[in-house]
Amino acid sequence: DGRCPYNDKCGVRGFCPHERRCIVCEQWSCDKCRLLRGDGEDVWQLVGSLQPAAIFLDFDRTLCTTKRGNSPLQGSHSVDPDLAAVCTGYGCVQIVTRSSQKEDIEAFLSARSVPVLAVHCVKRLGAKNKAAIIASELAALQQIGDERIGFFVDDDIRELTDPDLQQLVDEGRLQRLLFVR
Repeated sequence: DGRCPYNDKCGVRGFCPHERRCIVCEQWSCDKCRLLRGDGEDVWQLVGSLQPAAIFLDFDRTLCTTKRGNSPLQGSHSVDPDLAAVCTGYGCVQIVTRSSQKEDIEAFLSARSVPVLAVHCVKRLGAKNKAAIIASELAALQQIGDERIGFFVDDDIRELTDPDLQQLVDEGRLQRLLFVR
């Protein structure tokens, strides 16, 4: 299997077994792993080519400059312009976050004219993790006959490589992107 030779924090989950490279440390993307690395412009281009049924964006340090679940209404925060364009251009964007600041996130995005279909807060929903929310949303789409893939964008490799997502990845139902600014 292998593991990152540069940083113990990366471990095995961020390591590409196909090319034996670390997604994080070596700035590597792997189509076979369905795990890419890129910025907002890359997300915009991939959404255009993939045409996913659902786009799942992390909030803190991905769509917004907030950190650690803090309210986006406190301090001076901005949204990534390319990800905001994805939200505006596609009606299937959902926020998946560990922050419990749902109303503040909704108000912040509304004030900046950044539309999203839903804001899912892991803790407030009592969900096990982001993976559980993503799996549930994709299952609901599949039940109504939408077989297109989902696209999950997060700045944390641990979220993207959560073992609970692996079945969706293996089935070709989920594309993932490690977001970097």
